[in-house]
Amino acid sequence: MRRRLKIWLQGMTVVAMLEWVGALFGIMGALLLAANSSYSGWGFASFLASNILWMGYGVLKRAHGMITMQIAFMITSFLGLLNWIVL
Repeated sequence: MRRRLKIWLQGMTVVAMLEWVGALFGIMGALLLAANSSYSGWGFASFLASNILWMGYGVLKRAHGMITMQIAFMITSFLGLLNWIVL
């Protein structure tokens, strides 16, 4: 199992890594928020990480729509994080 993961990771490009890690952080953020627990606020931090990774992906792929969307999502993630910390 470990060897397969290592081989899979060695074949990944930076773009693919940004895509997959960004997706995983996004999924984790959604699960944390859906849990509605004391840890749910960390979902905003996870979304923020996802937004940054997806922006990197958009820059490398020259996907201007993706970059614009992630900037907007990053603002909402940041506001959610601020609300969680303050409240």
